[in-house]
Amino acid sequence: MFGGIKTAVGFFAHTDDEMIAAGTLHRLARAGVKVSMVTFAPAAVKDDRTGGQRSVDVVGPEWIKSLDLIGVDADDRWFYRMIPSADLQPKRQQICQLIYEWCESHKP
Repeated sequence: MFGGIKTAVGFFAHTDDEMIAAGTLHRLARAGVKVSMVTFAPAAVKDDRTGGQRSVDVVGPEWIKSLDLIGVDADDRWFYRMIPSADLQPKRQQICQLIYEWCESHKP
């Protein structure tokens, strides 16, 4: 169905962004594709609109549960917990470096 795809990697800014591709990621995982998720920052919660530690505490467990449902193995998840997450623009070079290092070490 997926033309011999063996590995899929999702890079997402926030912990709720994988929901955009959840259906496809789930289908890939069910088809036996190794799905990896790399997420940089927490989604902000109502009482922590800047995406600080409170957001990590709330959405971290939700992120884990969502990836369980999608079918991403625990060993294939990376959450960098960059806070505050409301503005990742100043961290763009750091994020690019993390993506580069992740790809170099995992060779997807």
